[in-house]
Amino acid sequence: MREVLNSITTGDPRYVWRMHRGVVNLEPVKGVPALLRTHLKAYDSGDLTDAISAVTFLNSLPEVTSAAAALGLTHNALGPGLGSMTQGPSSAPKPLGVRLRDVTLLDVLNAIARTNEHGVWTYRETHCGSVHQFNVSFAQ
Repeated sequence: MREVLNSITTGDPRYVWRMHRGVVNLEPVKGVPALLRTHLKAYDSGDLTDAISAVTFLNSLPEVTSAAAALGLTHNALGPGLGSMTQGPSSAPKPLGVRLRDVTLLDVLNAIARTNEHGVWTYRETHCGSVHQFNVSFAQ
């Protein structure tokens, strides 16, 4: 995996990869985007049973929406991330159980991925004229 990640950052030197408690993050060399550094007093995924819903809920938190507004960003809801396909009957899903205090948006996204045990979260900002948008999604 290290070779693949190194080939990505060699191919595009604007990015660097870092390991955060078992989760690989591909980050801009110039630093993590401001919105991902947003401080959250607490995050609780409650009864949510999947990472896609947990990230959708995260996007709607007042701290995230107000930080985005302060940065001049609006949420570009591209729809939920890609789900996963399962074969055969499955048991009732259990809640993710992500409960954190005094963290950043980046920390929460990494915790959701870690708890889910697989998947990719993505953060995208687009700037086109006077339109400045962001999107955070999860793909399993």
